[in-house]
Amino acid sequence: MTSETDLFSTVDLVLPNGTDCGGVIADAVAAPTWPPFSQGAVDFISALSNLLLKDPRFRQHPELVAFGYQMRRKAVEALAPSLPPASAGGLIRGRGLALHFAPSNVDTIFLYSLLLSLLAGNVSIVRLSNKKSEQVDLVIDAMRSLCARPEHASIRNRMVLIRYPHDQRLTDALTALCDLRVVWGGDTGVSAIRQSPLPYLARDIVFPDRWSMAVIDAAAFLSAPDISELARLFVNDAYWFGQMACSSPRIIVWRGEEAVCATAADSMFREMLKHAQPFAGDLKSIDFVNKRVFEDSAAIDLGAKLHPATTNLVSVLEVTLDRMDPSGYDHVGGGTFLNGHILDLRETAKLMHRKLQTVVTYGIPASEWREYLASGAIAGVDRIVPLGAALDFAAVWDGMSLMREFTRETTIGV
Repeated sequence: MTSETDLFSTVDLVLPNGTDCGGVIADAVAAPTWPPFSQGAVDFISALSNLLLKDPRFRQHPELVAFGYQMRRKAVEALAPSLPPASAGGLIRGRGLALHFAPSNVDTIFLYSLLLSLLAGNVSIVRLSNKKSEQVDLVIDAMRSLCARPEHASIRNRMVLIRYPHDQRLTDALTALCDLRVVWGGDTGVSAIRQSPLPYLARDIVFPDRWSMAVIDAAAFLSAPDISELARLFVNDAYWFGQMACSSPRIIVWRGEEAVCATAADSMFREMLKHAQPFAGDLKSIDFVNKRVFEDSAAIDLGAKLHPATTNLVSVLEVTLDRMDPSGYDHVGGGTFLNGHILDLRETAKLMHRKLQTVVTYGIPASEWREYLASGAIAGVDRIVPLGAALDFAAVWDGMSLMREFTRETTIGV
């Protein structure tokens, strides 16, 4: 029978530096749980944020700069008041050893998962995707340089980053060690990881397949002071990560009279084509083929018609809402949108099922959204954000407060 040590020797140890992966994992397992927001964790995250914001190597990767801004010291410390004990005299503590499985479609998600877990007081082992990524390599290089500094010595055994091809035995062995398992990667990835049984007292947090949409008031859009800027913000929502992030909108719904909605859509797509040009190089030949197949399938299955503004870069299919069911097809990304219109916000109820994660919106006030959500007529929607904010990660994600989920509370009643 293969021993655990032999199994771990086959793993590619990415961080910390070294060759004895089994020994590094053993050190991580033995490391103590820290109190949430410990000074060592906050200092390390702040130092990483400063590197991402100031090192010129990261300027060509806006998503990493955005991450650096979101994790600056002031923003991290501002999270602390969101974690009060639920019981009088209760004590919030880390859960212990957290095992994270990173997704392949969004490079920076592993960073949020890892660093929020570190803030919560946990020790973390992260299995990175085997997909090559310049962004991930740059960040890991930055983390290595920080871990080598004496002031961050206490962090070295609290973060273990590894890679290995799918191997049920390895996943079983790692899962057997953990107190918390965090799985990013869609339905297929979640199902595969769940084949490895958790220890009875361990917690499972999963992020299965989700999808997102935009709901825009057409009259408000047309009266906006800068329509081109709104289109630019929406392009940033949709085109990063090939439109394959769970929060990337794939449906656009316009509210208003049909003629007004048509005018607004025409203006939006015309401006989007200008702002999407920097992403044209990301599209490969297979993307164009996939788009064409998707368009043909949508025409047959949904009665979709190509919008006149459709190009290889901005592909728009006109569909009535009663024919839309985004959970029933495989989205191809690359700037492909279903487009429809409504007269009343309540008409979107059919689309608001449990897999709907994010709604990016413009021209519809928060009070109207609150009233609609409070009516109990819909099951889904975890985030409603303005144009341009779809990809902004937050400590509350998929309807969960991650800091709360990454910790446990000890009640003290004496």
